[in-house]
Amino acid sequence: GNNQPGLVVKLDSDGNYVWHATVDTPNGTIESCAVHTDGSVYATGYFRTTGSVVASDVHHTGMGSNEDNAFVAKFSAAGTGEWFRSVGAKTAAATSYGWGIDVDSAGNVYITGNFLRRVDLNLDDGVEDLHEATASVPGGKYWANTFFIKLDSAGNTQWSHSWGGPDSTIGTAVV
Repeated sequence: GNNQPGLVVKLDSDGNYVWHATVDTPNGTIESCAVHTDGSVYATGYFRTTGSVVASDVHHTGMGSNEDNAFVAKFSAAGTGEWFRSVGAKTAAATSYGWGIDVDSAGNVYITGNFLRRVDLNLDDGVEDLHEATASVPGGKYWANTFFIKLDSAGNTQWSHSWGGPDSTIGTAVV
């Protein structure tokens, strides 16, 4: 939090420093990372207002500084930011949090977390896949729903799912 970037540090098998990179996540955090066999690194977490790994690829929540959005970022094996994608907030006070991430042998990325209210779980620009966590009673508390998203190695959404029930559900890990 407090406008500090999230930090990813890569160490070799002996624990020696190799490189570090940042995810610009004002008032946010990196919650989980995964490493592909080619050495590329993926991170998930959440941010407020803006978030990026490269200056030309900044995503905004569009909901003001008090709303959190889940993100996923990719870094090359050398630590260069390759892409940054985020869950889109589609109603006032919509929030999302990325908690767990994994990558398969083909470089496909799997992210899980939770969201409140209405969000877009298709992380591609210009394409929507709206999911909504409903209130427990009209005008009452919103229950958190779990999301599960698959991206290819280029950051393109392959599919997304969500589920919830009469209480909050939160996806915290994926393997």
